[in-house]
Amino acid sequence: MSLSSSQRFLLGGAFLAAFLFGFVAGAWGILLPDVMGFYRLTPVTVGLFFVTIAVGYVLGALGCGQWFSAQGARTLLLLGSFLLLLSSLLLGFRPPLLLAVGAYGLIGFSVGLLDTSYSTLLACFPRSATWLHLYMASFSIGGLVSPLMTGALLAARWGWNSVFFVLGSLCVPLLLLCALQDCSLFTAMSTSSRHADGSHAQIRDRGTVLAALASPQVWLLGLFILFAAGVYGSLNSWFYSFALYDRHLTPSLASTLMSGFWLGLLFARLFLHLIVDRWRMSKMSLIFGCLGGTILGVALLWVVPGGAGMAICCVLVGLCQGSPYPTVLSLVPDLIEPSIVSRALSLMMATNIVGSMLLPLSVGALVQQVGFWTLPFSLLGATAVALGIWWVLYGHGQRVMRRREAID
Repeated sequence: MSLSSSQRFLLGGAFLAAFLFGFVAGAWGILLPDVMGFYRLTPVTVGLFFVTIAVGYVLGALGCGQWFSAQGARTLLLLGSFLLLLSSLLLGFRPPLLLAVGAYGLIGFSVGLLDTSYSTLLACFPRSATWLHLYMASFSIGGLVSPLMTGALLAARWGWNSVFFVLGSLCVPLLLLCALQDCSLFTAMSTSSRHADGSHAQIRDRGTVLAALASPQVWLLGLFILFAAGVYGSLNSWFYSFALYDRHLTPSLASTLMSGFWLGLLFARLFLHLIVDRWRMSKMSLIFGCLGGTILGVALLWVVPGGAGMAICCVLVGLCQGSPYPTVLSLVPDLIEPSIVSRALSLMMATNIVGSMLLPLSVGALVQQVGFWTLPFSLLGATAVALGIWWVLYGHGQRVMRRREAID
């Protein structure tokens, strides 16, 4: 099926936006030591940035759900792009600490608006699964490029704030693409069901929220995503500092290692599900394999000395972190009641963001009190908890399958 010019502009904007989200995520861990030094922060007090971007994202995502039909997707995309540009330029001028924290929270808010809007719009496309996979791959490409570019800028002594000027410059074409998009058709498609039932839909909506919160499986899935996302967030935020201060690697080598993590993540997002389908491995087994691979990758930090062990760890853990989250989301309809699937998915998406930001905050507190050498133990501990939760969910999934086979 051929795409119209409006659809092409929308796809271009979506992929560029996802690239920028990955760029922000990949740059943060590299910038963290310089930001802490500039503002004289500790691994605990720098957690202000973790909290504000997580809160900002959740508010943006929730706000998008409320404003999508009222304001239209194009308005939300323009607003999100403009706020991302504004906050990037503000951080580029190295403002006072409180203003910098607020600007970083504004980045989270704009990313929440853009991410939720584009995800909703792409879901209305023909062959939506293909476009959503490419959307996620664009995020990984941004994360792959970002550590290399950030490391080069810091090596050239341009300062940590120069990265945000680069981000701001990339927001300009995004803003132009959003201005050229016509999202009215997609907005109508995605919101038509909201107006079909009027007040009865709102009553059912409140009921499904309460039912989702009352489901033990939803809580278990949420806890699993919380710890799994925490492993990803902790490694992305603190591994660069660990390489510098505990393993005494050079900044250029440490930033290259972080790109190896994102390379593994990109490969997993693009190809791992195809390999698993070819081998006819179940989704449950895939997640067990990914958790085991994460534990093996972290353990190699002690077995293989120097930069070689860290390189293997980054690539292997990145490869194993690319599949659990989307795979768990795809398993939700098989593990919980159909009537609460949509609300459970939205709760888990919020849990993913909270885990990827708040668990690194706890790791930062441990680093400050004990030292950077505790990072591998924190990663192993969080992965072990996730493995235990997934074992319980695996048993529940087996029981559900047996019940369905008995009914059939």
